[in-house]
Parts: sequence; C-alpha cells; structure tokens
Amino acid sequence: MKREYFPTPLMESIRDFNKGLGWVFDLFMPIILLVKFFLIAAAIYITSYLHDTSFSFGKILKGVILAEVVFILGAAVRIIWIGWVMTEMNMIRYLSFYPLSLTGLMDITFLNQYAWLISPLKNINFFQLAYMMVLSYILTFLFHKRFTTMVKLVVPSYVVLFILYVGGFMFLGIINS
Repeated sequence: MKREYFPTPLMESIRDFNKGLGWVFDLFMPIILLVKFFLIAAAIYITSYLHDTSFSFGKILKGVILAEVVFILGAAVRIIWIGWVMTEMNMIRYLSFYPLSLTGLMDITFLNQYAWLISPLKNINFFQLAYMMVLSYILTFLFHKRFTTMVKLVVPSYVVLFILYVGGFMFLGIINS
C-alpha cells in the first residue's frame, strides 16, 4: 500500500503499539478463539436442550471448530481482494473493509461522525450466513438429523450471540467516540 494513503501520526502510533503491547494480542488469540468456540457450542447445546433433544457437547464443539474454515476463507478473500481488486486504498477503507459485507455496499466516508457503525456493518456479511449453514450441515452429518432441524438449532443460538457481540462493540464504539 502506498504511504500517502496513511496519515503519518496514525502509522507511527500503530508501529509503536505493535512494538510495545502488540504481542499480547498474539499471545491471547488462541484463548480468545477457544472462548468463542465454547460460547457458540454452549449456546447450541442449550438450545438443543430447550428443544428436548440431547446432543453431545463434544460433537457440537467439533462441528463449531470445523465450520471455522468459513472465516479462514473470508480472511483469504479479504487479503486477495485488498491486494488485487482494491487499487484505491486509505486507512478508513482498509479498516472497514470485509468482502461481501454491508460496508462494501455503501460509501462509508460519510460515517466519520458515526464511526461506531462501521464495525456492525462490517460484521454483517455473507460469511456469517455461510458459517451458520456450514455449521448446520456439519451437525447434520455428525448427529444424523435433518438439515432443517439443525438450522432451527444453530441459527437462533448463533444470531443471539452475534447480536450480543456486535452490540457490545457498538457500545464500546459509542463510549469511545
């Protein structure tokens, strides 16, 4: 990326942060992912319990981890898209871009005063929907149930967690703005 697209003070602050405490995020990333996997699996397990069906928590967790491939594909598409498709790049577009998301459908430069909206618009994307469908399919295969049954378990539990996640980031964005 060209240096002129990024303000120098911002780049210096990012560089200084990465030299200082940036390694802490790398250290805790596996723990954060494990918490994410356990929360999603627990939500699906509780939803299945409320539907009077009993599924193994271990198998649900295995399905959640296997379905994570969708987000790895999303990250790969983002890297390819930024590298070869998006030729005009600046820091705002870079930080707010995620392929096939709501931020890609609109011009986000008008959101300067509403920066807290960028994260939810970025997180509402095709890969979230694909994750729910792939997870439902994997659980269908693991438990030998109908696909529609698994969709009825996965979608409500995942959507509730997703709304809490996005709402939490919106709340933090509003507080910090």
